[in-house]
Amino acid sequence: MKIHNKMRICWFPGVLVLMVNFALVDVAINPAPARDKCLSYESKYVTEHRACDCVVYQSYGLSRGNFHSPNYPQVYDRGIECILFTFIGDVDERVELTFVEFDLKWKDPGAERCGDYLHLFLNLERGEVNENSDYDIELCGNISTLNQKTYYSRGRSLVLEFHSDPTKSLNHTGFKGIFKFLDARDFVSSCQKEQGTMCSYTCPSSPGNNIGNNKFFSPRFPQNYPHTATCHYQFLGQEGEKVRLHFQTIQLYNNENLPCDQAADYIEVHDGLDRTRPTIRQYCGTGGSESRVVTSKGPYMFVIFSSDDVNHQKGFVASYDFISKHSTTIYTPSTFPAYISEDDTFVNCNQNISSLVSHTGTIKSSNFPNRYPSTTRCRYIFTGSAKERVQIRFTDMNLFYSGGNKDDPVDCDQKDSITVYDILDNVETVIDVFCGAKLPPQLMSSGPYLKIEFNSISHIDHVPFSGFSFLYNFRSDFGINTGIQKKNKDCYFEYKSGLTKTGRFVSPNHPGLYPKDTTCHYIFHGEPNEQVHILFREFEVKGKFPRCLSVGSDVVTFSNFYGVEDRDMPRLCGVLKPESKLIVSDSDFLSVVFQSNLIQESSGFEAHYSFKEKNKSTPSNTPQRSRAGVMRSSSLAIIGQLLITVVIAKHLLTVDS
Repeated sequence: MKIHNKMRICWFPGVLVLMVNFALVDVAINPAPARDKCLSYESKYVTEHRACDCVVYQSYGLSRGNFHSPNYPQVYDRGIECILFTFIGDVDERVELTFVEFDLKWKDPGAERCGDYLHLFLNLERGEVNENSDYDIELCGNISTLNQKTYYSRGRSLVLEFHSDPTKSLNHTGFKGIFKFLDARDFVSSCQKEQGTMCSYTCPSSPGNNIGNNKFFSPRFPQNYPHTATCHYQFLGQEGEKVRLHFQTIQLYNNENLPCDQAADYIEVHDGLDRTRPTIRQYCGTGGSESRVVTSKGPYMFVIFSSDDVNHQKGFVASYDFISKHSTTIYTPSTFPAYISEDDTFVNCNQNISSLVSHTGTIKSSNFPNRYPSTTRCRYIFTGSAKERVQIRFTDMNLFYSGGNKDDPVDCDQKDSITVYDILDNVETVIDVFCGAKLPPQLMSSGPYLKIEFNSISHIDHVPFSGFSFLYNFRSDFGINTGIQKKNKDCYFEYKSGLTKTGRFVSPNHPGLYPKDTTCHYIFHGEPNEQVHILFREFEVKGKFPRCLSVGSDVVTFSNFYGVEDRDMPRLCGVLKPESKLIVSDSDFLSVVFQSNLIQESSGFEAHYSFKEKNKSTPSNTPQRSRAGVMRSSSLAIIGQLLITVVIAKHLLTVDS
């Protein structure tokens, strides 16, 4: 990558403007031609009260690169009056900006405007602004609060104005982004615009039409479509033809996930010359599960796009062609530039996985093991039966990571990431967020539902990363494959001396994180005159040892009696060293109970058990007592107390006499 950096100081009427010309591109480019006035005919910002620093990024033919606020990633200065970031494309180019990081001071409570802000001028005829220019969008706060992260220019230029007020505030790092100069001809409709309308088109058939090369868009695409728009697209075929459409990208506002016949923003396709003809397809939101290919019965088709005056999004991209009425050829979608087809992944990667269809399977990111698209959100929702848990095991993980060492990521906030949600009693809680290239631990849901969400913000094209792959498994055995599971109970396993004298047992989902709100019983039945020996090889259970009684503590308990807590036996939690804890039962029975709460998870335990013949010299954590022995001990204690009372009484009588 070559960086061309030119700095000149230029005088405008009554103001000094610092012009800095940067161009970061992925290929070698020629030095910028001489500019007598520092591109003053292209970019200037002149006011009566202030001077602005001007940073100019000029295209040298579909170039691209990075931009960021001053001092990034360090804290930006207070009292920055005005810095203009000006992006100037060549003729027939458009500007695309994607924010990878964004951290400006939040708007003060009750304030109408941001104190620190980034103003976006998206609809400029030329690369210049002045005191009378109206900005289109004002941004501040964190990247998670941005309604969108990618913005486009209407023409060949786009300007950002950065300002920070002089008052003291918390530390904020500013912003970082990626810019691209796109070929504007990729967004030109093949249809004929009707005179005097904003977005009504006629799309006629003509001899020699190239199949799949005709295209049409929502108004202003790739910018967001406007409020209160109603657009008509009329397709006029010839006798013996039919019309075929392919919607490659659909991003319409439908925050409440309403049915398309109730949605405010929608696409409606009619099989005929106008809207009175039968409706053959409706699209809203991200298109749902409807087929993206629509074919008419005759030579005409009519498409309506409508939006309300409240919210808007990117819109749609579609191709069309006219084919023979008797054609049975398989449709091959037209090839659009990558920055359009990437959004097709955005709308098609959601999946609902049910154990009724498959108990096991593999989920991979789009294009795996090749690079996944940028600006992508995929949701995978798993639904099992009442007694099933969802187990997830990642086999590959390599996400674009801009925060340092991807093999040991320390912060996944605003990075390409995978968020795993537990769903219990219709409430979603985050199990964890993963990013970079560190393989996540094995995970398990607390109930029959689990949601995984993949978000990619954006990335630099030349950086290699392959995405992710994981295995899913609906399990009713909690990942415990030893012992005999009771059919009428959930996590309840029995271990019998008559079947095997030694073995192992583990916490649910071990060696992965055990699930929340889970109780597992491990019941050991020995032969007469045997004892149960438990030795922990691994132990990491959230809680404070030795009492393990605090709120939020997970715990492992032991009992010599069925269904009753044994106060003479220990409670284990925290992190114990391997082989540091040996548990021995009083007799031939032992109950082990694992309990996790709703707060946290850990890796749990692996333990080895053995049934051994009872020996008087065998070390034990509890006195060797039977139930009768307990009763005899209690009786002796009572008799002893009575004797002591009699002795004390006799002594007092003697003193008085």
